[in-house]
Amino acid sequence: MRSLKFIHKNNEPCCFLSFPSLIGIYLKNMPNLEGWWESRVEGETLPIFPQLQYLRLQRCPKLSSMPKIASTRQVTVILRDVSVQVVSAIIGPLLNFHEIRLEEIKDLKDLEMEFHQNQNPNLGSSSSSMSSQSLTRLRVLKIEKCSNLMSLPEWIGTITSLWDLKIIDCPKLKSLPEGMRQLKSLNWLTIKGCPQLQERCKEGGEDWPNIAHILFKRFTEIGAVETAEIAEIGIWRKIKDFIPNVRSSLTCGRIA
Repeated sequence: MRSLKFIHKNNEPCCFLSFPSLIGIYLKNMPNLEGWWESRVEGETLPIFPQLQYLRLQRCPKLSSMPKIASTRQVTVILRDVSVQVVSAIIGPLLNFHEIRLEEIKDLKDLEMEFHQNQNPNLGSSSSSMSSQSLTRLRVLKIEKCSNLMSLPEWIGTITSLWDLKIIDCPKLKSLPEGMRQLKSLNWLTIKGCPQLQERCKEGGEDWPNIAHILFKRFTEIGAVETAEIAEIGIWRKIKDFIPNVRSSLTCGRIA
């Protein structure tokens, strides 16, 4: 399979493109794979994988195109050591993400640009709303070893379902957008191997106001023993909100 260049060749029947019941795709260590199809035929029906739940592409560095995917299920996507063109092709069309992992995408510089690239310009919406459409149910986002990533989009604050965010070994990422403050469901934040970002995210740092509400935060230096920081301010806020309710209930009980 290491010599395979195209999954679908021109001399194969179009029915090969269907896969109406496929729930998982895993392509790994295919250094010569260039695309799903050898060449597009006008009017040819492309696969949409309506039942897809899991997509993993790993170490396919020459892969530059993928079919549009429009699954009705919640989908977990893991992209590792693939081109940024594939990231754009996958992230744009999918409408129901559960988890996204972007790992070792060396030419990924700006998530906002890549997430927008494959959106339909005729939708008449702003770029922010178009990008967030496909992420409304996203629960987990992990970005690891994307050595050239420099920024996260401001509209990340619209992903209100996000529960767990991990940013690992992205040394050029220097700050977090203010939109992070809107992520009220975000309970876990891990930042590792991002020295400048970690410094800004410490309590009292420039980005601390953007993440102070997050309950569990973990910051780890490169090569250091992993340490976990629990946001006590978040825990005590919940306790303080709870105590008055208890007192009120006790007072009412005495009056009765």
